[in-house]
Amino acid sequence: MTIQGKARRRAVTLALIAVIAIACGSVLRTAVERGLISTSTVLKFWAVASPRAADRAYYRLQAENEAFHQELDGMLAQYTDTVPPEIVRHVRQRRRELLVQFEDFTRRHSNHVLGLVAHADLLAESGSVARALDQREKAARLAGNDPLLWREYADRCLHFGDVHRAFYALEQVVRLQPRELAALRDLADALFLYRPDAMSYYRLTEAEVFDRSLGLLRHARDLYPQNPDLARDLANCYYTIKPPRDAEAVEAWDYVRRIALDEYDRQNACLHMARFLLKSGEPDRAAQLLDRVTLPAHALHKGRVQRNIALARSLPADATVVPASFTD
Repeated sequence: MTIQGKARRRAVTLALIAVIAIACGSVLRTAVERGLISTSTVLKFWAVASPRAADRAYYRLQAENEAFHQELDGMLAQYTDTVPPEIVRHVRQRRRELLVQFEDFTRRHSNHVLGLVAHADLLAESGSVARALDQREKAARLAGNDPLLWREYADRCLHFGDVHRAFYALEQVVRLQPRELAALRDLADALFLYRPDAMSYYRLTEAEVFDRSLGLLRHARDLYPQNPDLARDLANCYYTIKPPRDAEAVEAWDYVRRIALDEYDRQNACLHMARFLLKSGEPDRAAQLLDRVTLPAHALHKGRVQRNIALARSLPADATVVPASFTD
């Protein structure tokens, strides 16, 4: 047989193996989802079927890891209050054994992404949080353009309180998925919720952190202009921002009103606009908006705003401070 013929046969063989692997993977995934077979059984299958030795070793380890966690779940389900000391010792010993095996695996296969991820999760369970995050970051960097690994890494960082690392990871997700709504919202939410950490990490003032968070949400709104939930989340931010940005808040709630899917949401947006107009010293405009609120479901909140409008009109003309209760 010629060299070209051997090459063609090899290519065809590899293609067939790939097709069979994909088909088997699809069948096994469906079987797991339907509860027909266990995850550990699937892992044992791949421990035999995977073409690479490193993958076979990884799937064998993961099969043991999965069996350990299934055993652990079963044991813990037997106890509602205190777990017997001997059970605790057994679990700790088994986890230590698995950790040693994963340590050896990641030392021999330092570029195996899935192995690093599994090792990181086991480290986190054992209390070695810093090392777990290091392994997660290494896996994400090795995977390069996989936004899922960066998102999972960010979730772990936030869970364990390492917000600075989370900012970096979320930025990578946005870089890889610049038009993905979830990516933009996750970074915007992290900036908004963890403002002191964002100020330290980016060396910004609180107002600048607000600007960056709002900028991401506005960009997302530009990409998804008919998404009412997104528009509402952006508008709600203005209840927290200090110093107040009442004019921006009115514009944001007006946008919510314009894309609202039903009359309830439209009138609810009018209520919010009236609150911010009143707060900024425009009771007449606030009253005009309240005239549009006619649904009984909004009667309670409408009544509160009406009372605050009456109070605002009773204040001296040169009064500049509006009581906080006006936002009720």
